[in-house]
Amino acid sequence: MDIILLFVAFVILLLFTLVLNKSLLIAAFVSLATVIMGIIISEGFSSFRILRAGIHGTIVALEISLLVLGALTFFNYLKSAGFIQNLETSLKTFSTNKLMVVILLAFYFGGFIEGISGFGTPAMIVAPILLGLRFPPYLAASLSLLANTIPVVFGAVGTPIKIGFDDLPITQVPQYTTLLLLLPTILMPFALKRLLKLGGMITIYPETGKLNFVSLLAGIAFVVPFIVISLYSVELPSIMAAIIGLLAWLQVLKNIGGSMPRVNSTLIKQLFKTFKPYLLIALLLILGKTLLGSTKFSILWPSIGLNKSINVFQPGLVFFIGLLCIYLSNSKQGASIRPAFKASIQRLPTTFACIACLAIIASLLASNLQMEELFATGFIPAAFAPSLAIATGFLGSFIAGSATMSNLMFGAEWYNLGVNAGLNTSLLLACQLAGSALGNALSVQNIAMVQAVLNESGMERKILQTLWKPVLFFFLLLSLSAFIWGYL
Repeated sequence: MDIILLFVAFVILLLFTLVLNKSLLIAAFVSLATVIMGIIISEGFSSFRILRAGIHGTIVALEISLLVLGALTFFNYLKSAGFIQNLETSLKTFSTNKLMVVILLAFYFGGFIEGISGFGTPAMIVAPILLGLRFPPYLAASLSLLANTIPVVFGAVGTPIKIGFDDLPITQVPQYTTLLLLLPTILMPFALKRLLKLGGMITIYPETGKLNFVSLLAGIAFVVPFIVISLYSVELPSIMAAIIGLLAWLQVLKNIGGSMPRVNSTLIKQLFKTFKPYLLIALLLILGKTLLGSTKFSILWPSIGLNKSINVFQPGLVFFIGLLCIYLSNSKQGASIRPAFKASIQRLPTTFACIACLAIIASLLASNLQMEELFATGFIPAAFAPSLAIATGFLGSFIAGSATMSNLMFGAEWYNLGVNAGLNTSLLLACQLAGSALGNALSVQNIAMVQAVLNESGMERKILQTLWKPVLFFFLLLSLSAFIWGYL
């Protein structure tokens, strides 16, 4: 029954945002109320289950709200202190080609940040920068969300695999995942180019050849180290693919001649200088994850079955620490932290309420999905299991806003199903993981976070309308890849 309620929640969220044009908060509240009513009707009223899910979801919402507040305060201060204007100038000097700027920021830098910290941090950083570069708010959000899909599979130094699949055997899961994502990774820059064209930010003709070359080179430069490093580690593929890929991409662009876009090494150095506030955040994220990444404390309430672990490492606090460092080193500029904080916190209550509703839904439905029942009846053939695993991964992330949470919800179910049905368990878990990464692009929770950090509202419908086609394309591509690898 819970898997049906999860699908119902998905439909309600799409119906209210896309068709009825309601806010995410209203959609999330109606979804939560429907799920609770469905549980009561099918299983009876359980105050312990609802209370446990409510506390769990509230804690998750507090953690995410801290990230939103930190990222937004950081950006607002940088803007008032003139850093954003300097960064805009450097990026314009680096290239007048909007696609090159988006690939640099959303694809590579965003992938690097995702590899370090996860938690939706890349979009919190990249979207405001794109907004400062005069991108329309919906497009800044859409580009950031779509680009932050591929690196999610190894995000937060492998958390979706190490924590999401808990004690499950994962020996071949990273390799299968990168093979499933081979074509989507190569084609991701082309999808970003498509969004830029539809948003009126670039003209395709007569520069089709240039833009296709830039896109193809960026995808290949990322995917090669992505696949190779996944053979040896689940912590480093996203981080190293972003670093190695960016260096290779810039090196080729710097040295080629003709009419192709070129990059001047002097301009890269200038860009590095103006990018220092964000490089400081990256450094602090690395230090925090290295020193505190495995440190947790738990909130226990045995009588209701609550056991919620909370990471000491919180990316939201990293933004405040970085902000304090920048403020102390630039105090003569006259910018104050207080107005930036005040402007940022005004949007927080709505964001918190929306995320809390979604997190409570995920917590309510995470423990009793019973996937095997769908196949035991023979209604769904086992051959469709890989595609359905991609779908459940997507669905879990869409609701919960987290690939790790999606894997916790469905990973054990797919592993047990694979063992009992004689299917390739590594492929099934890889499909679940790849789908959960793709689901981050349309996650209503992530959309709420990005809207808050952009100080915008009411963009849900526009963002979903912008992203559903490329997301559907990548979903079908993943399903085709899963079908092929399943028979090899």
